[in-house]
Amino acid sequence: MQRIADMSLDELRAFILQVLHEQQQPVSNESTRSLEGVFASIDCHMWTPPTGAKSVMELVREDRNR
Repeated sequence: MQRIADMSLDELRAFILQVLHEQQQPVSNESTRSLEGVFASIDCHMWTPPTGAKSVMELVREDRNR
């Protein structure tokens, strides 16, 4: 693949059009899972930190104060 810096203006335009065309194509492997199934999976895999664990804010503050 050619580096963008080495492309001519016409090659760059063609490349951009190709990328835009690819992005406009529908996704062919869309999930067949229902929203309810997705939400159930999220609930099932939710992690709860142990009691007494530091919050994210506390961890960030500790890191900042180092």
